[in-house]
Amino acid sequence: MTKYIGIFEKYIPSSDASELYREMSAKGAIFHRNENGEDWYAGIPARTVGSLILSVDADSVVRCVGFGPDGFSPPVGQRVYEVEVPGVSPTQDIANYAGFLGHTFDPATGSFTPPPPPAPPAIADISRQQCAMRMCQMGLIGPEDMVAMAQSGTPPAMVENMLGAMAEPDQSFARAAFAKNTYSRADPLLVLMMTGQPVPVPGGDPRPATADDIDQFFRDAALL
Repeated sequence: MTKYIGIFEKYIPSSDASELYREMSAKGAIFHRNENGEDWYAGIPARTVGSLILSVDADSVVRCVGFGPDGFSPPVGQRVYEVEVPGVSPTQDIANYAGFLGHTFDPATGSFTPPPPPAPPAIADISRQQCAMRMCQMGLIGPEDMVAMAQSGTPPAMVENMLGAMAEPDQSFARAAFAKNTYSRADPLLVLMMTGQPVPVPGGDPRPATADDIDQFFRDAALL
């Protein structure tokens, strides 16, 4: 069950409003009414047991959730609905239903669509020192190789083997590239160096590194 309640705006009760309204208004209470002139407290019926009150923005994204009318203040300009949700109890904490926030609500079906997962953080360049430390953490190189690589750009044994197998002038260009102070994710030498390297698998045998593993290597190294 989905019931449309309205789009609300703030208003000040007129002088001929009930004494209670005038008294509450004088104390700074905020009053809301929908496009039909119905006051949030006086014109809106008590919610059905087993339902939530929620508001959505212009894109139908849920912005507020509550147990109305006393447990919910309608945001100005947002569409407000009463929605029957299985498992909802008036005695339960609203925090249990805060997970609906950010979901897209379809009033025709009463369904909620979660937002897409956040994009992974951008992959930043890393320093040669960060790369060396992360390689050492992963067990790809030893501490001595880490220090030599970080301080002077000396290739560790695993890299030296790759470089030594290259023909000239590619080998010299690759050595110069390895000695750079900063590495980019698009650096072909680093991709070649990391591709196929063993990645630990909990409870299993190591597997060859993939493009996703290289992405994660850069993210982890950037934290060092």
